[in-house]
Formats: sequence, structure tokens, C-alpha cells
Amino acid sequence: MSLTVLGVAGATREIFSSEAIRRIHELSGGIPRLINILADRALLAAYVAECMTIDAPLVECAEADLQGITV
Repeated sequence: MSLTVLGVAGATREIFSSEAIRRIHELSGGIPRLINILADRALLAAYVAECMTIDAPLVECAEADLQGITV
């Protein structure tokens, strides 16, 4: 995700690491609705964990949550 897109929401730095973006793309198959859902769940996981950057493991947690798997 580009900073300019997240800048609309007030972001002043990168929130998703490049590895997280790559993993979201792999898991979603590039389908916009799935990208949105995974990114949303990853943002929620980062908030709960008090993380400032979303990395690939947080994306994995988001995907596991969508699958109904407890991590």
C-alpha cells in the first residue's frame, strides 16, 4: 500500500511492511474484497497487540482468524 493512499486516513508513515503487502496479495489472490478483509483484520490485530507496523506474521494471524483458527 502506498503512503498516499493511507495518507487520506491521516497516516504519516508506512503501516504495512512490504512482506505484509506481499502476503496479503498471496492470500487474497489479488481479489479486492479479500484484500480489504485481510488488511482490516491485520489492522485490528496490530491495534490489539499495540504494534505500530503490520508485518507478515500479523497478516498470518488475520488469515487464521478468517479461517476460524485460534492462534
